[in-house]
Amino acid sequence: MFEHRVGYFEKMLSIIFGVLCVYLIWLAVLHFNVVPKVLLPWPGDVGHSLQAMIFSRQFWEDLKGTVVTWLLGVGLGSIVGAFLGVALALNKYIWAAVEPWVEFVRALPSVVLIPLVSLFMGVGLSSRLTASALVVAALMMSTSGTAIRSASAVHLRLATAWRASWSQRLIHFEFPAALSHMAIALK
Repeated sequence: MFEHRVGYFEKMLSIIFGVLCVYLIWLAVLHFNVVPKVLLPWPGDVGHSLQAMIFSRQFWEDLKGTVVTWLLGVGLGSIVGAFLGVALALNKYIWAAVEPWVEFVRALPSVVLIPLVSLFMGVGLSSRLTASALVVAALMMSTSGTAIRSASAVHLRLATAWRASWSQRLIHFEFPAALSHMAIALK
């Protein structure tokens, strides 16, 4: 297979060309009144508004609040989801009963969860934190539970041959197998 690598200069020219094309299409759409100016303002107006927003204190306070809430949600969801996923997957019957519900919640787009969480918790920090933690927890539960359930049969037979206790089997065989899957899911 022929592989062609694009150099730095060519890549920069391609990016500039792409931005220029979007800009020209934007101007053409406005010039020919394809979209009302209320829905799609002129690029200069957008640039001025963006500049004003960046230099306002409120923008940075809102950005800080969003980032902190996101970090807390990811941290909380990771810990809770990984713990619940491992705990539920240790019993094959419990996992068989819970897995469809976990996969259902994991497959829901986060855009769907936000109104549902806001309906029950109101609008504010707690609902944003809950929504982000719920999305991450569902993913981590699914990943860690599936990783525990699919731990290598060879490794588990080895643990049995070594007469490893339940806790040793979990700590030295099943949890390390699930850890790599959880790290990939967190990414």
